[in-house]
Amino acid sequence: MIQQGIVTSGLDSVIAGTTAFIDLEKRGPENPDVSVIGPDGTSTIRVRTRALQSGYMRAEFTPDRVGIYEIAVSEGSKALLLPHPLKARVFDPLLVRIREKTETAVLGQDYSFKVDVSRSGLDLESDDAIDVKIKTGLGDVRCNRRNIGNGIFLINFKPTLPLTHRVHVLCHGFNAKGCPFDLIVADSGVHAKDTVATGPGLYLARCGRSAGFTILTKGSSGRDFDVVVSGPGGVAVPVRCYQQRDGNLRAEFTPNSPGPHEVAVYHRSKMVKNSPFMCHVYDPQKVLIGSIPTALTVGQSIILPVDATQAGDALLESDVTGPEGLPKPLFPYSDDKHGDNVLRFTPRRPGKYKIMLNYGGEPVPGCPIVIQAEEAGAAKADGPGLNYAHVGIPAIFQ
Repeated sequence: MIQQGIVTSGLDSVIAGTTAFIDLEKRGPENPDVSVIGPDGTSTIRVRTRALQSGYMRAEFTPDRVGIYEIAVSEGSKALLLPHPLKARVFDPLLVRIREKTETAVLGQDYSFKVDVSRSGLDLESDDAIDVKIKTGLGDVRCNRRNIGNGIFLINFKPTLPLTHRVHVLCHGFNAKGCPFDLIVADSGVHAKDTVATGPGLYLARCGRSAGFTILTKGSSGRDFDVVVSGPGGVAVPVRCYQQRDGNLRAEFTPNSPGPHEVAVYHRSKMVKNSPFMCHVYDPQKVLIGSIPTALTVGQSIILPVDATQAGDALLESDVTGPEGLPKPLFPYSDDKHGDNVLRFTPRRPGKYKIMLNYGGEPVPGCPIVIQAEEAGAAKADGPGLNYAHVGIPAIFQ
């Protein structure tokens, strides 16, 4: 419980080497006294205090290592915090290690790796110490996470599409060292008897770029196969087929408009297994970002709607880099008011925040976006007169 006198606390998700703070309301003639003890229980951490525009006092300290820090706040002999002292857990996502990871997964086979948080400062007893998100251009991939003890987590999943998988290992929202990482999903070379077509070009393609897949001829002549690709509205897309040294066929096409494309593969005039396939074609240049403020107040949430309705389906990725200097992923969600692909974040500290958006692995037009977060109660200026003016006409701002 925090008694009256403590206004806000910046002690959640504190990363070693960054600034932690608490804001205090001055209730007596003297400033509150703040002391911080390090994880060893004896070392005293330097505390800096300053007055805010709002009239409150901010006490800041910079933890230099992971562990539990104790913060005591008092006015004279009276403690302002219950329980006393307040405790803050400091962690470092760069001390999380990804172990037993290979660069390639095999389609349809289990893939696993381990996450070692034993030296990161995270709570080793908590099953929620980390969060793992695995994404492709066509949605999320379900994975299993198991705490096997001593700060080690076992992660496993089975890729079902031959697409690159983007793997995030998150600690309080921040990626671990080396994350996110891309995992190439390779064809095992072992196929069911009735499998004929395989490859990423059957599922996902970039507008204006060549996409391809393989047709397993299994001893049949290449002339026995035919491929028809139809874009939105049934518009035919030219297809080129090449005979490969192993006897299989390589089919390639270049879509020129975003949206679903039907890929039909025929063997002796009959559809092969799973044909027609649905290839999702995307164009990052057609992604639109909703209007956002260039300045806001610390603690004020910002909602950023992203319109990808004309861009086709692909993986939308975003991260925000704040005063801590570490990019923090923003994962899109849907709501009734703003629709799909909504991003939201809340600045916890004053300073500049840079937002980056990628669609299908490419930057979205208008990025990066830079926003300035000010202290609550600080003086601000806004208006068109700060951005442009006409000669002889008054420029207005407030």
